Amino acid sequence: LTVIRDRRPVGLTVVIGEMPTDEPAVAAGSSAESWGLSVEPLGADTALRLNLPHSHGVVVVDVTPGGPADKAGLRRGDVILEVNRRSVGDPAALARDLAAVPPGQSVLVYIHRPGGSGGRNEYVVLGPTRP
Repeated sequence: LTVIRDRRPVGLTVVIGEMPTDEPAVAAGSSAESWGLSVEPLGADTALRLNLPHSHGVVVVDVTPGGPADKAGLRRGDVILEVNRRSVGDPAALARDLAAVPPGQSVLVYIHRPGGSGGRNEYVVLGPTRP
């Protein structure tokens, strides 16, 4: 199956079968959505509006309930700074870094969590997605 994502064709493999009832549905693919999160670029204006000490990274705008990001504790408003100790500058870089993670394996994510006193930086372990 070929779909258009970010104005480019992306090939996907589709497997038809019965979905288990005790596991959350998580899309298989190479994007951040397959990890159960949606992100937006973090620009200087957004960083200023959110009172963040960073102007690089991506902002988590949605987390799929029960997905890998939710299980890792990611929340809306978190800023993803690094994936596997590699700096993340935009959603495309995040998608590439997450696509490089083999199915069934976890990935280390460095985030800034906004909050009182400027927030805090911490590591979370994301994944694994279903193989």
